[in-house]
Amino acid sequence: MVMDISVKFALLVVDDEEYILSSIKRMFKRDDYLIYLAQSGDEALWILERTRIDAAIVDLKMPGMDGLTLLAQIRKRFVLTRVLMLTGHGGVQEAVKAMALGAVDFIEKPIAADVLHGRIKQIAEQWQQTSEHRRRRHELDRQYQFSELIGESPPMLEVKEMVARVADTDASVMIQGESGTGKELVALAIHFNSSRHVKNFVPVDCASLGEGLIQSELFGHTRGAFTGALSAHAGLIRHAHEGTLFLDEIGEMDLTLQARLLRTLQQRVVRPVGSNQEYKVDIRVISATNRQLTQEIAAGHFREDLYYRLNTISIELPPLRRRREDIPMLVDFFIKKNHNSSKQITGIDDDALACLCAYDWPGNVRELANIVFRAVVLSRHAVICPDALPAELLNRVADDSAPDQPVTGDTLDKYEQFAIESALAKVGNNRRRAAEILGIGEATLYRKLKKYHLN
Repeated sequence: MVMDISVKFALLVVDDEEYILSSIKRMFKRDDYLIYLAQSGDEALWILERTRIDAAIVDLKMPGMDGLTLLAQIRKRFVLTRVLMLTGHGGVQEAVKAMALGAVDFIEKPIAADVLHGRIKQIAEQWQQTSEHRRRRHELDRQYQFSELIGESPPMLEVKEMVARVADTDASVMIQGESGTGKELVALAIHFNSSRHVKNFVPVDCASLGEGLIQSELFGHTRGAFTGALSAHAGLIRHAHEGTLFLDEIGEMDLTLQARLLRTLQQRVVRPVGSNQEYKVDIRVISATNRQLTQEIAAGHFREDLYYRLNTISIELPPLRRRREDIPMLVDFFIKKNHNSSKQITGIDDDALACLCAYDWPGNVRELANIVFRAVVLSRHAVICPDALPAELLNRVADDSAPDQPVTGDTLDKYEQFAIESALAKVGNNRRRAAEILGIGEATLYRKLKKYHLN
């Protein structure tokens, strides 16, 4: 029988003492893991180069290549492999250094079997969740074209799944989100994954057209209907016949025009300005807004009946600060998009990327795209460095990231408490996302919050 090893959690144990290897292997004999053993750092790297390893237990003290050197190699070459260090009793400074190099945790020798088993089980559960996330993402990408919807974070995956569910229907969709989050890209994804993709996608910026102009632009006009109407114009609604009409910033539309639009959607007919003739139209309407339309309705600025006509399905786009894990992918995408044959920019260095990931992005993805374009133009190097980023961005990041109280003392508890406080500050005290940043489970984070008396 051939075993499908692709779905099993793979664990590598690295220790120069054979009895520790065998005892750890026995510890996990009831778990459905793939267990690999190595007695040196070189042997561990040989296995890592040939096998997918999801987590590694690495002894800190080994002859030849020691645990810290192996840890650095793993973090550099096998970034998806999570490393747990085994340290001698009292090795606090070494453990702190290992955590700084990217280890997810450490456990002191002599090994407490229940502690090690519980920690690896937690890592395996996190791996399972991540694997399911990737499977869902790849399934979506295989079935649907999301080339411009960059991001693999849970909020963006939810957006893509919603697009996939509503695309091939005629339901009206309202896309809500802050300016610069990519509402038109979502509208395009819905259109091009629908049966209407062979017809027109017609965008209308409701904020940029005056009341008189937008009436003739939307509904059309006859020749001579008003001064300057030298010829008849069918209008954007008729241009979108059998396709998709995208009403961007619908909250800016005048109340009189809202009433006329509502009638068009209800009757499925359009009457040009200056005409008594009506034309049948078959359109799918997608609208977008950065306003809270329920508040606009309460203030008398938006028609409630039009709101419910447009808002059959609602899609909420997350701001960039809520999906920081997508920033490296977005940066790579914008660097390639702004490729200039006369200037080869191959990527971005770690310090510059860290600055971009720490910034709050009030202008969202649009602001990021502009800053990357600027950096590509101004970069003096083959990769984007901090000196190519705007000074105001660097200053803002420095102000926001400065700790209120520096770490004092040299105990692991102090470093751990500081790491937890920093992670919580980055994500607005969202415990689930802070736990993801720290690489621990929410239950573990909750226990540590109680331990350090953190609210």
